[in-house]
Amino acid sequence: MYKCFTEGSSNLVLFLMLYELMNLLKKNLNQIEETKGSSQSVSLAYEIAREIEKIILTSGTSNEESLGNWLEMISSKLAISRRHCHRVFQQVYGTSPRDYLNILRQQEAMQKLVNTNDSIEQIANTIGYENIQSFSRQFLKWAGMSPSAFQKNHRDSLLYLTPLEVKNIT
Repeated sequence: MYKCFTEGSSNLVLFLMLYELMNLLKKNLNQIEETKGSSQSVSLAYEIAREIEKIILTSGTSNEESLGNWLEMISSKLAISRRHCHRVFQQVYGTSPRDYLNILRQQEAMQKLVNTNDSIEQIANTIGYENIQSFSRQFLKWAGMSPSAFQKNHRDSLLYLTPLEVKNIT
């Protein structure tokens, strides 16, 4: 590689070596940028997940309207587009923000059914369902039984979800 720098070397050989060196530098810089971008994506996806969790925690109290445009609200709060919000979350966690919201709603419903004395209607409203029939149908899909049967069969059980796992996005 260094013989091109000796006296009498042609300019063509020198330029080819410089070109090869520049390509190598460019590849390394691209890898550094990808690594930096992936850590930024993980951080952003984590923020999105926390915002989704806040929606579940507050949906039954003060902002019923937030479940209608929740992803738009989150992306606006984080100063990113709705599409980018969805794409980053999907890329990092391997699931869509909507699916994550539904998992949280399911988990919250199950927890409340077995650990509180709230009525099924109150629980449905708390997690964002205005219609108890819609909640019951959805719960049947989630758990394979009605909310009342689940409540009866799992009273005082400890239920939890495994935290989201970050996918390898490199």
